[in-house]
Amino acid sequence: METGDRQNQGVETGDRENKGVETGDRQHKGVETGDRQNQGMETGDSQNKGLETGDRQNKGVETGDRQNQGVETGDRKNKVVETRDRQNEGVEMGD
Repeated sequence: METGDRQNQGVETGDRENKGVETGDRQHKGVETGDRQNQGMETGDSQNKGLETGDRQNKGVETGDRQNQGVETGDRKNKVVETRDRQNEGVEMGD
C-alpha cells in the first residue's frame, strides 16, 4: 500500500517500522527526509548511515556531517574526503 500503513515494506508515506519508506517515518531503512534512527536517508536525520545533509555520526554522508566515512565536503575525521577535511586518507585538495 502507499499511505497510512504499519509494518510494511516498500511503503511511500506516513508509515512506521517500514523499509524503503520515503517521507515522515521513524525507525526505517532507505527513508529520504525527516526521519530518526534510519539507514540510507538523505536529509535531516540523526544516527543514520548513507545520509547526504545535516546528519551526525553517519557513514557515506556528503555535506555538513561529523565522524563520517566517505564524506565529500565539510566533514571531520573522515576518509576519502575531497575538500576541507582534517585527518583524512586519500583526500584530493584543501587538507
